[in-house]
Amino acid sequence: MRTHILITILFLILFPGSFLKGKNVDAELITNIKSIQPGKEFWVAIKLTAKQDWHTYWRNPGDSGLPTTIEWDLPEGFKHSEIYWTYPEMFIVEGIANFGYEKEELLLIKITPPKNLQTNKTVTLKAKAGWLACRVECVPEGEDLSLTLPVKNEKPEIDNAINKKIEAAINKLPAINSDLKLSAEQKETLVVISCTGNFDKLKNVRFFPYEAGYYSHSAEQKLIQKENRFTLQIPLDDFKIGNPENVTGILFFENGLKNKQQKSIEINLKLIN
Repeated sequence: MRTHILITILFLILFPGSFLKGKNVDAELITNIKSIQPGKEFWVAIKLTAKQDWHTYWRNPGDSGLPTTIEWDLPEGFKHSEIYWTYPEMFIVEGIANFGYEKEELLLIKITPPKNLQTNKTVTLKAKAGWLACRVECVPEGEDLSLTLPVKNEKPEIDNAINKKIEAAINKLPAINSDLKLSAEQKETLVVISCTGNFDKLKNVRFFPYEAGYYSHSAEQKLIQKENRFTLQIPLDDFKIGNPENVTGILFFENGLKNKQQKSIEINLKLIN
């Protein structure tokens, strides 16, 4: 809910002494390549490792919290994408539902170097990352990160250990295209997503909205499945800012789709009233 997010920001400004001091999340800027090839796009990631019972936040933090931010300082001609967000977990603390990450999570970003980048030298990528670390109490944290790599004409050698982590994170990105047929309809205080496709018995399906202010995040989302069709009932918030025109976010499937490999899909559905 937007109100909870505003309360979080105001509390951080007005009562900084109420927050614990110390570092509860470690951050590192990593990549799976050992050199940069001019003009060739590559992945980097901000690796966040939270202490036991602590978490950081997704792009929509839920009822409270703040998403992680990154400010880049890149060499001339380099470009970066926005964050590619993996699907989150849901935490309910004292009745407040938050979306985010525990333990270790990678925030993926694509970097594109210029085609005319000079070889036989090194370049340094710099990023200032900021996040809100929460348990029950919260701590605003941040770190200046950097990564230095040589520039070579040949195809980069892969760091296998880091590549496994990045590949695992890529597999947690929501699929953009899906074979499922989806629609969304508003029925009084509910948004009902209907889906037809080829899938097994579903254990748990949850909608994580991209936009705050419309849905009751802590409410149960009722799943009804009949063979190759299911509906998911998503309660609207009693204090919603209005009715959404589109239902945008991700659908998370606990037991997966496509031979259990794909666990989330991105949706952008026109809401039928």
